[in-house]
This record gives sequence, C-alpha cells and structure tokens, in this order.
Amino acid sequence: ISALAILALASIRDPESINIIRKCTSHPDPKLRSASILALGSFEDPESYQVIKKAIFDDSEDVRSSAAASLGWYGKPDGFSILIQRLIGPVKERSKKVKMKIIRALFWDKSSETSRILEDILYSERDPDIWLTAAEVLFRNKRSGVKLLLEATLIQIFKNLQSPRLVDQIDAMRYLSHSVWEYYKIPLEMKREMVRIIDSNIPLGDIGYVRVAPKALKSLLPESTSLLIDIASANYALFNKPSFTKIRTEAIEILSSLKDSALQIYLIDLLKSDEIAIQEAALYALMDSDLYFKYLLRSLNDLLLSTPSLKNKLLALGLIAKLTANEKVR
Repeated sequence: ISALAILALASIRDPESINIIRKCTSHPDPKLRSASILALGSFEDPESYQVIKKAIFDDSEDVRSSAAASLGWYGKPDGFSILIQRLIGPVKERSKKVKMKIIRALFWDKSSETSRILEDILYSERDPDIWLTAAEVLFRNKRSGVKLLLEATLIQIFKNLQSPRLVDQIDAMRYLSHSVWEYYKIPLEMKREMVRIIDSNIPLGDIGYVRVAPKALKSLLPESTSLLIDIASANYALFNKPSFTKIRTEAIEILSSLKDSALQIYLIDLLKSDEIAIQEAALYALMDSDLYFKYLLRSLNDLLLSTPSLKNKLLALGLIAKLTANEKVR
C-alpha cells in the first residue's frame, strides 16, 4: 500500500511530496525503495537525480530496474554513461531483468556510440530476451539493418512453431512473447497461420507449451482474440484443472487490453466462475471498460451474494459505484 501511495504521488507530480519520497529510498523494504526510485524519475530534481544514480548499485534487482528506468527518463549524458558501464564495464550487471531495463532505458540516448554498443549486444549476446530487447530499441530508433534481422527471426519462429520437436515449439513461443513484436508488426497472414498452429497444439495439453501460450498470443492480437477467449473461458477441457488457473487469468488480463465492448459479455460471464482467482481477474479486466450494461450490474449484485471473497466483494462494489455514476448506463 505504501509503495502504491508513493507511485500515486508521483503520478500527480506533487512537488511537496519529493522529500518524503526521497526518504523512502533508504527504507529497508526493497519494494518501497523501488517505488521511490521509480517515482523520483518523474521529477526533474537535481538532488533526487543523485539518489537515483546511486540506486543503480542497490542490492535489490527491483531497485536497480527502477533506477535504470528513471535514469533513462532524466536523459542526462552521465546517467547514460552509468547505464552503459553496467552493461559493458568491468562491474557488469548480472540480472537479466535489470539488463533488459537498462537496454530499454538507452532508447532515450540517441547517440551513435550507444547505438553501436546495442548493435554489439545484438550480435554477441546469446540470450534471446536480451538481444531481442536490443533489437527492439534499435528498431524504434530506426537504425538500419535491424528490420532484416527481425524478418529472419520471424521466419525462424514460424519454422520452429511447426517443428515436430516440442522444445523447438516452446522456444518459438518464448521468442514470440517478446515485446519487440509490438513495434515490428507481424504480417497478417503469418499471424493467422501462427494462431492456427498454436490452436492445434494446445489440446495436446503439454504444460510447458500451454504456460507460454497467452504471452505468445498477445503478440498475435487481434487475430488471437478467439483463442484467448477459449483459454479464459476454459472451453478446452484441460483448462478446468486448478493448475491451469493462472494461465486463464493471464489470458483474461490480455483480453482486457483490447478495450472491445463485445468482450465485456465474455468477461461478465466469467464473474459466474466458482474460482475466486477467475472472478478477481474478470473484475479487474472490467475496471477500465466502458460500463454501459445493466446486465453487468445484475451480475455484480449476484456476485456480491455468492462470492466468499471479501476482496472480490469490494471490487464488485467499486464497479457498481462506477456503473451507477455513469449516465450512459442503459
């Protein structure tokens, strides 16, 4: 709650809160330190900037990730130098999560030297998550040559999806899950064929394959919408198992990003689920929707009476308040 309060103060850019936020950067809880460092990145404050530069060496990888993002937002040459040193210097960053944050923060550094360093990472790094992140930044910065590499990568992903070897298929899904495909758009026909292949493999029920499916399907939206609905609604029998609940909630979260009013009907039906986690995911997914349906109001009232979860009752009450305040409800 304290960490969220810090981020809320930053989102409204309250200058009177800077000193309080800065004090929290030395809190023993890494969650509070991380939120504080991230929050300070939204203020153009010299004293806070010095604190952020030190935080890139914190023991917590979450704090270091926040520091990397904040240094990128500040956009100062000495901040970029610190980030580059953490990538290629004598004391290199070990965490993959933090490395990816650092690379994304370097998007704001448009210098040719930084581009050259990212290109070196692109062709020398063996971890696909890291070199694809470098490709993402270079592509967004319109660097030549990256497009050809991403085209070749897509062709290989497509081949691996069709491989008879499960390990190749799962590797392809992991590559497909990377955020680079939000910027480099996959051709429509290839998207449709990939969705067809994934749809044909999901019923086989391999947990490793199914676990990576939602994130891969996110890169194939909107063509993958129907398949994500099937996963979220447990239209495949295997998704009725408790071990698949987390995968279903992930599919629900991805569907909520579409902001499609037609999807509300599917999400509302999920409120009737006996699983608390599915109810909760559907409630969160409906939070940012255009809530115009009296059918939803009835479903929320039913949920209030049936769910044993206090959290879900509170979420339902919040949605009811939003509905009743909306003049467009019909």
